[in-house]
Amino acid sequence: MVPTTPNSDGIKQIRANTWLGRPYTLARFDEKGSVVQTCFFLENISYKPYKQFRNTALLVAAGSAEVLKWNKFIRIHEGAPFILWEGTWKVNTEKIVTRTSILTECGSCIAETCWPRFDPRYMVRALNSVRVKPVASFVPAIVEEEILLPYQTISK
Repeated sequence: MVPTTPNSDGIKQIRANTWLGRPYTLARFDEKGSVVQTCFFLENISYKPYKQFRNTALLVAAGSAEVLKWNKFIRIHEGAPFILWEGTWKVNTEKIVTRTSILTECGSCIAETCWPRFDPRYMVRALNSVRVKPVASFVPAIVEEEILLPYQTISK
């Protein structure tokens, strides 16, 4: 079962469940608060403090320049929402974030988002968009909604 409580430690899950040389798909928030996806091969990994964060995983990614658009170093901080799947998976980030899209007369598209930036419900949607259990994740709990993940069953 994927931990969904604020106290779960995704960094420990990364340490226990990742192997070098294997492909992974990472979903996380970018600096603007939207869900982004990165597919990469794990070349190296280290764990050390970074700035104000006590636990940080530094993933060294290998892949084509097209896949790794910005940087081959990926930092995952303690408490930052993320989902890490083994293998290459398609996370439809546009469908996760967008509620409606309106095509204007001049040909531009106006998209309306579902919730405010950095809302944990986006990460829940990302988690539900891939039907495979992640190897590591930290998704903050959502108090008002009961969410059944695709690989969980109801037990009474």
